[in-house]
Amino acid sequence: MIEIKHLSKTFQMKDGAVNALKDISLTIPDGSIYGIIGMSGAGKSTLVRCINLLERPTEGSVVIDGVEMEKLTPAQLRQRRREITMIFQQFNLLMQRSCLKNICFPMELA
Repeated sequence: MIEIKHLSKTFQMKDGAVNALKDISLTIPDGSIYGIIGMSGAGKSTLVRCINLLERPTEGSVVIDGVEMEKLTPAQLRQRRREITMIFQQFNLLMQRSCLKNICFPMELA
């Protein structure tokens, strides 16, 4: 299960602070498939990047299967990311590979 608790992300810009996410809380049960939709600039990519800690939240926590992600070592975090599937907006496919081979490619690198 993925639990997101009071997640916020603020970016410091030269014109001031920009709140990309503010006090987001949600629970995603095991085995569920969710999509995050919204208008451009709504914070969809930032939310996904905060869930897998590619982006560190300013406040709040991400708990996956009872483990608080922010407390993991870099090696432990890499291992946990291998257990979570996320499809990003800019997915880079290798043109010389079939769809199936593109899907399997990350496992070749792991």
